[in-house]
Amino acid sequence: MKYLKDLPVYICGAITDAPGYIARFLHATRVLNRCGWVMGLIMNPVKMIIKAGLQDARWIEQMDYLVGRFPQDGTLCRIPGWEGSKGAAGVEYPLAKKYGLIICDIVGDTVRLADDYFKAKSPVADGAESPAKGE
Repeated sequence: MKYLKDLPVYICGAITDAPGYIARFLHATRVLNRCGWVMGLIMNPVKMIIKAGLQDARWIEQMDYLVGRFPQDGTLCRIPGWEGSKGAAGVEYPLAKKYGLIICDIVGDTVRLADDYFKAKSPVADGAESPAKGE
């Protein structure tokens, strides 16, 4: 049996034109590690880009590299401000939903399941009618 913390977790957040992004991604890495994920399963895109020598590459080249390594199971963990990011909101989050990843958020020094994760799993949220009482 696999547990959530035995699967990869990809950190999702704004990088381009986001002052302080390195500190936010490092904070997220530390929080995930303190919450039980092993460092080898925490996918920090900032570290991935640097390790690949792509820090001076164009945005599209960096995203192509990250998408090619995006986990197809596990968890997407969003950091504050992710919604304003073209890569996080427009590429990584939709991929996570497509693959059925668990969606979490970094909130302070903890990790919480995201509200929209539950909405996406609810048949009523998908437009289905709720069963009548007694059915």
